[in-house]
Amino acid sequence: MTSVTSTQTMHSRTFPTTFLFLLVVMPIAMISTGETVSTQTCNIHTIGYAIGAAGNPASPQSIEAFAEQSSQYSAAVAGSNSTYMEFANNWSINESHCTVSWTSATANFLVQDSSGAKHVLVVDENPVLGIIYNVTSEPYLIAAISPNTQSPTYAGYEIANSSSASVAVTYAEADWTVPSVSLPTGSPGDPSCDNIEPYDQCIVADWVGIQNSTYNGNYFPTGVGEVLQTGTFANYTCASSGSPCFSSEVPFLGYYRASVQYSNDNLARVGFCTFGGNSGGIGDSITGEVGTDQQVVGSGSNYATVLVDWSYGTGDACSNTDYPAGTEVHTEYYADYMAERPGYYGYPTALPDFATTDFSDLEMGTGTSQQLNPYYNYNNGWGSGMYMYNDATRLTTTSSMASVGGDFSETWDNSIDT
Repeated sequence: MTSVTSTQTMHSRTFPTTFLFLLVVMPIAMISTGETVSTQTCNIHTIGYAIGAAGNPASPQSIEAFAEQSSQYSAAVAGSNSTYMEFANNWSINESHCTVSWTSATANFLVQDSSGAKHVLVVDENPVLGIIYNVTSEPYLIAAISPNTQSPTYAGYEIANSSSASVAVTYAEADWTVPSVSLPTGSPGDPSCDNIEPYDQCIVADWVGIQNSTYNGNYFPTGVGEVLQTGTFANYTCASSGSPCFSSEVPFLGYYRASVQYSNDNLARVGFCTFGGNSGGIGDSITGEVGTDQQVVGSGSNYATVLVDWSYGTGDACSNTDYPAGTEVHTEYYADYMAERPGYYGYPTALPDFATTDFSDLEMGTGTSQQLNPYYNYNNGWGSGMYMYNDATRLTTTSSMASVGGDFSETWDNSIDT
């Protein structure tokens, strides 16, 4: 896992100019951060437990209600149908003491306009202080749940905890760097990465998660299939107006359940976060974990996720410790470490040319343990490596898994006919 050894050097953080916010200096007594001082190396486990000790400075109900009562939200959803999906808390990390301070929350809404088009409205807010920092729109991207050694959408490793994949897996963790992305060129059928047709946008998602095994090997679950995940989108978009193309990175948390088709939108919950005001960027060093509340934040009865960006001096994180309500989650049997073409409008998005992505320090667990060895399980034949393909054309190459840390890499080959 990525970790930072304690030092006495303090870092400052610069907010991007595109983030509209009101800077407020808050007395510590106004918001309880639940900071926990640690003399140990700062890593995602200590960050997760600090977040658990801090709790939710604003309740999920107040996060939703404050957004819905704001004029910014009303203006953004005028003439459309809006459904609340998910929230995320954003944190600033003091790496020298491995403590966390809550900075804001994001409320995420699925918005469908009169034409039927869908997007996710992200309201970045502080309901304790009564401030809306920013309102943005993100694509409504759906996980394509399809474990198979050859997948049109997945590339990476899925690893079980027994030869029959019948022992629960309740925790997964990994490190990666958000890859640089660009326009694929040189082959017939390469995508244009424009946003005239939504599924022609070029997006690669890198994520870690847990999921169950009720699939037929392609898009269609045989019963109820679901995945709990956290990760980053690396997008390459060319505007239809002829404006310059650009790349961007967006952190996300997601829960998806599909029953009879490629994706059932009614059972998809996605949340975007802001990393405490730093929206994240290409080249950032990321650590993500998904698991039970006890494994991720130290206590609780649901699932939780923490995503840390180590690239902003003091570090930033986002989390959800009610992810989702425990009654919605079935037993999961695989830990997943993936690069993916997510689904958009019922189609997989186009694949950008992306820099080789290294996944490292893989962990998995069951029960209260986080200490299963993914390489040991994979070497026992309890999982599979997957590469992405389109018809007979391989789109990515998945390297072999290293015995130390389970490290592996994903390399782009081409984007033909994506």
